[in-house]
Amino acid sequence: MALTSKATVITGRPGVGKTTLVDAILRILAAKRVELVLCAPTGRAARRMSKATGQQARTIHRLLEVRPRHRRLQA
Repeated sequence: MALTSKATVITGRPGVGKTTLVDAILRILAAKRVELVLCAPTGRAARRMSKATGQQARTIHRLLEVRPRHRRLQA
């Protein structure tokens, strides 16, 4: 499903293989030259994803350019 959908959410408890799954998906998509963006719900998760994959990952808020103080998207 991750290879055919426009967006994929991967969830699970620690140690179930989320990072391994993301890395495998990224390798397949890189071979197909697909452009993608990695994001995570927290800064810690984004840093972990970046370190594990070697690609930039951002928080969901940064990706969407949400400024919580203003509660709206930046134009």
